[in-house]
Amino acid sequence: MISVPSTSEECLYDVIYRDLTPIGGTGGPRVVTDVNGLLCPGKTKYIAGPTMKFSQAPESGHDAIVEGVGYYSGTLVSSKDDGAVKP
Repeated sequence: MISVPSTSEECLYDVIYRDLTPIGGTGGPRVVTDVNGLLCPGKTKYIAGPTMKFSQAPESGHDAIVEGVGYYSGTLVSSKDDGAVKP
């Protein structure tokens, strides 16, 4: 599940999800937003894939990265930026 915090001031476009150490595997980067689509504050997108439960090596937020571009600012934001996006 990918979401932009409701406290954000702008929507994101060209959003991608990259799992650096996949458990169950996601392959390469996955595009989250549709062509000309936006991921706006308070909205959620779901990434299809396997759900792993009771894993011996659970993933943390640092294992997956979400990146997108601010619609108004044109600034690239990443889940590594505090409060920018949340994987």
